[in-house]
Amino acid sequence: MIPALDNYIQMVREFGIDLLQYISLSRYACSVKYAMCYQDFSIYGCYNVLMEDEKERFYLTKEHFQRKCAGYVSQDLKKKLPKDNDVSMKDYDTVKEWFEKGVC
Repeated sequence: MIPALDNYIQMVREFGIDLLQYISLSRYACSVKYAMCYQDFSIYGCYNVLMEDEKERFYLTKEHFQRKCAGYVSQDLKKKLPKDNDVSMKDYDTVKEWFEKGVC
């Protein structure tokens, strides 16, 4: 049992995680997973996905965008939220430009 605890304590030190904060192993495993994912993350890095094959690229159509806007409105109606700041069809050109430039 002691070697298992030693490994646990060593991993805690390696990822800089507070041992007393995460008593359950599942919470600890989740925090280690996120620590490993964001180890090489840079806020100034470029993480755009560039498609080499044009067939795999997503093209935003007016019909697709209209359905997305209707979905946002219906979600807000169900939750009784204001829909003043929802995305609408007047934002289509801006969002389409973001998709084409790959900045979203």
